[in-house]
Amino acid sequence: MRYRTRKAPSKVKNIIVVFFLCLLTALGALIFFGTRWMLNNFAHIRFAAFLSTVMNDLNGTNTDVVKDGLLKIAGPSVIITLGVLVALCLNIKKARKAVVLCVVSFSLAMGCVGFARFDHALGVTDYALGQLIGSSFIEDHYVSPNDVAITFPQAKRNLIYIYMESMETSFADEDTGGGSEYNYIPELTKLSQTYEDFSGTNDTINGAYPTEFTTWTLAGMFAQTTGLPYKTTALYNINTSASFFPTVKALGDVLEDEGYNQTFLLGSDATFARRDLYFTDHGHYAIKDYTYAKDAGWIDEDYKVWWGYEDQKLYANAKTELKDLASQDAPFNLTMLTVDTHTKDGYRCALCEDKYDGQYANVLACASKQVADFVAWIQKQDFYENTTIIIAGDHCTMDADFGAEIDDDCTRKAVSIVINGAAERETTTARTFTTLDAYPTTLAALGATIEGNRLGLGVNLYSSGKTLAEELGYEEMDDEFIKKSTFMNKLAKAGGTVKKLQRSGELPTVEFTLERVESTTTANLSVKVTNGCDTSKGSFMIFGSSSYKGLRGRSTDMTTTDNETYTCTVDYASYGASGTYYFVVYYVAEDGVKYRVNSCEWDRSASSSS
Repeated sequence: MRYRTRKAPSKVKNIIVVFFLCLLTALGALIFFGTRWMLNNFAHIRFAAFLSTVMNDLNGTNTDVVKDGLLKIAGPSVIITLGVLVALCLNIKKARKAVVLCVVSFSLAMGCVGFARFDHALGVTDYALGQLIGSSFIEDHYVSPNDVAITFPQAKRNLIYIYMESMETSFADEDTGGGSEYNYIPELTKLSQTYEDFSGTNDTINGAYPTEFTTWTLAGMFAQTTGLPYKTTALYNINTSASFFPTVKALGDVLEDEGYNQTFLLGSDATFARRDLYFTDHGHYAIKDYTYAKDAGWIDEDYKVWWGYEDQKLYANAKTELKDLASQDAPFNLTMLTVDTHTKDGYRCALCEDKYDGQYANVLACASKQVADFVAWIQKQDFYENTTIIIAGDHCTMDADFGAEIDDDCTRKAVSIVINGAAERETTTARTFTTLDAYPTTLAALGATIEGNRLGLGVNLYSSGKTLAEELGYEEMDDEFIKKSTFMNKLAKAGGTVKKLQRSGELPTVEFTLERVESTTTANLSVKVTNGCDTSKGSFMIFGSSSYKGLRGRSTDMTTTDNETYTCTVDYASYGASGTYYFVVYYVAEDGVKYRVNSCEWDRSASSSS
């Protein structure tokens, strides 16, 4: 008897072949079109910046950027994959080997071309090789602020620190030290020439070179306030960390210790890249971002342009904030971050003129005029005499079209200007420096003296001490930074090791209780060590505020008689009107490092909380 051969296995095999070929096509297309879109929108981006973005969530991102990326990456990838699917279904039986060979070759070609461009532009191979080579360069040159004396004058100066998104000296013309055909930032150029940009006796604009791991916003601000590159492991995700480099003493920490009221003002969402966590952990800044602006009624609830709201409104809000800060007894630090000049093409506001052909050029010109007008307003205020202003680009532009116009021979630097600083230069020579040097230089500009004139990897530019860039050059610094640094990995992971240190008894585990004092606006707070950790050489402090963003927050030191139970009394009315208050317990170790060991949310309608 004859039996007919079953064909099912052949059909299953064909389906499997088609599936994997379509998958290979989709991957190749995504790599090709993803690279093309990224390089068309974000030039001069390094692989570290790319990793930092993809390893973190996109909360607070400009949704227009996301939509454009999905349209121009996923769109053609889906179309090509569907085309391959149709071709396979129609020809799989007739010319199976030829079709499979064509699809495989086509997919690999797309993927290889895309990755080759990606590698060349972002330095993927250099990054990967760097992770195989260890370097102690950062640790060898690092000066911890905990180990040197920083002495402030009796009359402390105020600080206004303006981070200008993507603002670089290259936007000036070649005659004034830039790299462009026209001077798109004449007002900034004049400020640079009039005040201190560390160009010495030269009349050309000078700026700070952004090294590897300082070339995106979070990294740029981190570098300028810690003297360190924002260098972490490839898989590091700040969104899952309990704290942000907790063992690093940043500018905000120093100023907080000196009694400064600190505010971080920006027109975008501070949760993007966890900028909120950084400025909360390092100085307890009051975070006044796009979300706060809606809650406070500064803008309508449904108002949204660009990344949140435009710089025209930011400067108006800054004037209101400055008047409020100046009316208080304590010195203040208002740190601002603009956003209109973000890639791609910037945001064209109502103040922008049509002086140049391209939109980005007009946005740059508008940004230059707005910041100069803001500085002029500050200089008319009573508090200006005792206030230092710093204007700094957070990094250089990533705008692909405009970046291509900059002269190839021009060394691209972020704008760096100090106005009304309280220090005198020891030399008149032009300085070669990086954004890492901003940390000690800012403190010096506030009139503080720094033992050794070095903090982090930075050097006080007012001093005669040589910067690392002057000693070694930009290229050697970049080469060392790209290598694996166990030292930086430990600093980055320190926030995630708090629980481990508590389990081992090296850090205290605590119970936190709060009891309201009836008929008053005060509350008694108590912290009890529960794991037997010896805290006799450390101390505890409480930070309380009327908002999780640290608004009107205050720090209070706790006292003890037995090194086991610590207490303090706080006036929660000083935090501002609120139904709910937030408290964070910090243990300050013998070396001055602060560790967040507990936190509590308290509804004041309740008599107690724990």
